[in-house]
Amino acid sequence: MIMDGDARNKLAQAIRGARGERSQRRFAKDLGVSYVTIQLWERGEVIPDLGNLEAIATSRGQTLEQLLAEIRGQAPEVTHKPKVAEDVIPTARQLSKKECVRLIKLLVDEVSGGFQS
Repeated sequence: MIMDGDARNKLAQAIRGARGERSQRRFAKDLGVSYVTIQLWERGEVIPDLGNLEAIATSRGQTLEQLLAEIRGQAPEVTHKPKVAEDVIPTARQLSKKECVRLIKLLVDEVSGGFQS
């Protein structure tokens, strides 16, 4: 896969976003690669293969096609629709701890409001 400098920067940024608050070592273990590989990806020195790009996209709550569209600077299609609660975990992992707490409170309020009727 050939990428210009701008696309490499966008990919590196997407990888850092997918990693979230996890360490490079933890993220590497989750993806089944070395932490040095994560460092090279995040510096834009190496481009992940398609299998790893798909794993990165999944950890961002995206499809591979959506990730590639984002890297190309195209508007991503919104096709990811969670079917079970676990499907939102990759998206929640991208939030700070403070925002996760806020999300939990919003969900509790949403569920509580639904039962008051």
